[in-house]
Amino acid sequence: MKMNKQSKLYFVDKKDEQILDIISQNPKTTQKEISDKIKLSQPSVSTRLIKLEQFGILHYQAIVDLDRLSKFKLKD
Repeated sequence: MKMNKQSKLYFVDKKDEQILDIISQNPKTTQKEISDKIKLSQPSVSTRLIKLEQFGILHYQAIVDLDRLSKFKLKD
């Protein structure tokens, strides 16, 4: 992770790529699991995730299956 503070640029490095690869395979992977896999401390993983979010590189999305939800929804 490298930032150029003057121009507000973010340079993705190998560790960031590893984090993104893990998250893309399983978005529910914990920071601790990521840190164990890539040999980086959990606080460092957290900082990198925050930076990836702030620079618009990492986004999260929830997909709700409305058909399936309607089968489990309580009636009034």
